[in-house]
Amino acid sequence: MPIPSELRIVKFQNDPGFYLLYLDDGGNELTDTYHENLERALEQGNWEFNVKPDEWEVVDPLEPLSEARGARLD
Repeated sequence: MPIPSELRIVKFQNDPGFYLLYLDDGGNELTDTYHENLERALEQGNWEFNVKPDEWEVVDPLEPLSEARGARLD
């Protein structure tokens, strides 16, 4: 798998968990991981890519997303 350019943590409506999405330069999903809560998703981003919880930015949610956070890996 290529190294992602961007990470996003998203929560879909009607789903209790959070997804950590690994995106390429074009915003296409390479893969994802599922987490029980936001804290676990943030921990995965920190463990795998050294993105600290305070380095994430809240981005405008897209339908049908109810919450989204993003981090560039440049």
